[in-house]
Amino acid sequence: MLVTTLTDYMILGTLLALFGLYKMGFVSHMRDFFTGKD
Repeated sequence: MLVTTLTDYMILGTLLALFGLYKMGFVSHMRDFFTGKD
């Protein structure tokens, strides 16, 4: 059970990290791309 719990926390942490990067950097980058700022 402990190994499963650690694995679940690792997966959850990875998803949260990717979501954080998506919210902070990726959205603004795509917005600049679509508005033609580049």
